[in-house]
Amino acid sequence: MRNRESKKLFIQGIPERLDFLFDKAIENSENELRNDINELEKRFNEVNEKHSCISWDDLDIAVNGIPDDVEDILYELSDLHFDLEVSKEKLKSLVEMKVLNLYKTYEIILKELISHTFPNQSNKSLYQWENVKGLMAEHEIKFGEINEYPFINQLRLVNNNIKHSPYIEGNVKKNIKEFKNDDEYNCDNLELFYNRVNCKVKPFLTKLADELTKYLYDFSDERIESIVELYSERMGDAELDTLIDKLQAKVSLKSKRHKKKRLRTTGFEF
Repeated sequence: MRNRESKKLFIQGIPERLDFLFDKAIENSENELRNDINELEKRFNEVNEKHSCISWDDLDIAVNGIPDDVEDILYELSDLHFDLEVSKEKLKSLVEMKVLNLYKTYEIILKELISHTFPNQSNKSLYQWENVKGLMAEHEIKFGEINEYPFINQLRLVNNNIKHSPYIEGNVKKNIKEFKNDDEYNCDNLELFYNRVNCKVKPFLTKLADELTKYLYDFSDERIESIVELYSERMGDAELDTLIDKLQAKVSLKSKRHKKKRLRTTGFEF
């Protein structure tokens, strides 16, 4: 019984291994880039305001050329725009990596949960979404019914899209609100998406761990009856008798072990 309970606790504790070490590792770089972007945008707006006040009709550029002060404004605007775009691309790459790392970490925890529930299952198949769904459906384990499932599925879609293209694919654009009005990923829409889904991963895995332990260790009368029906339909009388004998022997052995442990704890073992 203790072994059974320890296995349940072990599986239920696996989701606690989910962490955000990568987020912490890049936090300072993220903050620096955001500060840079804010300063660049502020300065760009200031210079652009000067640019908008230029009376181009009053300048005889064909004769006199571009005045030095106007030329300085144009050069600064160009430099600021370039620096701003580079900083945004750098920040976008960091947020993309956060999305990719979150999904990869989810996959690692999921694989651990499944491998401890189904030790004979091929590890290679555990990274295929449809294979996982099929495995859960085969054993009537709730997966798609878990409340946080839509968030995990969205994370999967964005993860796959980012890995293959900088452009937002139709399915993502249609079904995920942060990307409905954009054609490309950027630091802003990715950050909004990440902040919405990252807090849903651990609750999903925790609930899935509960479902897996129920599958392994919870046997209601209805479930026992379905098992009886399954094997009584597939096995002949001789095989059923053998199964009954082996089950009774296993129960007897567990009873003896339990009794021996009780005697040890009371000090009456001979």
